[in-house]
Amino acid sequence: MPLIWCAISSHGLGHAAQIVPVLNELGRMVPGLHAILRTQVPSWFFENRLTIPWTLSPAQQDVGCIQHGPLNIDVAATWTAHARFHANWEEQVRGETLAMHAVAPALVLSDISHLAIESAAQTGISSVALCNLSWDQILEPLADPAEPDHHRIVEHIRRAYAKALLLLRPAPGIPIKAFGKIVDIGPIVD
Repeated sequence: MPLIWCAISSHGLGHAAQIVPVLNELGRMVPGLHAILRTQVPSWFFENRLTIPWTLSPAQQDVGCIQHGPLNIDVAATWTAHARFHANWEEQVRGETLAMHAVAPALVLSDISHLAIESAAQTGISSVALCNLSWDQILEPLADPAEPDHHRIVEHIRRAYAKALLLLRPAPGIPIKAFGKIVDIGPIVD
């Protein structure tokens, strides 16, 4: 049975909504495909949407931004959450690599977890990113020049993203620097 590891940002439901049609199409192309959904998105979101067999494996994959509504980013809380998320980075990567080794997926598909991409690289599993944005690009304009940790976090995310085999960027997408290879694709729809 082919197995795909899907690391999905739980920053809202947009990342999960974007990956579901891709997994459904992959399921039509790859008979017997099973997905491990590594995310904090609740299972109810996938139950009537995802048509391939799947297993939920709850785990935080990234931070994104802390928001109060769709347009109001809490910049201070965002940087505090990122500092906390990156504080025990090696331990988090070790936990993800052990989890990946336990199930031996053929591929890691990340929307848009840098933790999953770095962990996949350490396990020797190819990873593909899927997203029309990247957290380094979103965070960079929010960085305070007087806070060197902000720049270090952005660069850390970029270094992890650079380990992906490629980025599939749906339209519309923002300019993204971190990935070595970018393949632009059309909008993702059901």
